[in-house]
Amino acid sequence: MNESPILRFFPGLLSGLLESNKRQNTITLVEQWIVQGKHLDNIAFQMRYAKPFDEARLVKVLEKAVANNDLRTIRICIEAADRQFEANPGQLIERVFLPAVTMLAGKEDTSWIHSILGIEPAIVKALNYEQSKIILDALLSLPRI
Repeated sequence: MNESPILRFFPGLLSGLLESNKRQNTITLVEQWIVQGKHLDNIAFQMRYAKPFDEARLVKVLEKAVANNDLRTIRICIEAADRQFEANPGQLIERVFLPAVTMLAGKEDTSWIHSILGIEPAIVKALNYEQSKIILDALLSLPRI
């Protein structure tokens, strides 16, 4: 991946702009980038700690990442959903977590497991029986973990 070194600072810069008097301009630009499929991983990374958190924006990032087969961004969306879940549960399980896990499992990508095997992630503890079954089925479908 040939990224500019400045992109390492992108999530922090984005957070700062979203807390500034340029918030609305920044939101407009971020929404354009999402539609264009640009900087999705960095946008998702910033959303891990975003205050205020915008679930609908994370859903858009995930949908675009799925459409672009961008597995890195899909993994980061799982992390963002997990980190934001306790304060902002909304529909993160149904709209982000389960679709992202299902997509990665379908690609035999096990990297998502590390995102949820931390110290008792709130999002995993909140899964109901049917949702837990989806996660277990995804795990069982993988040849190696």
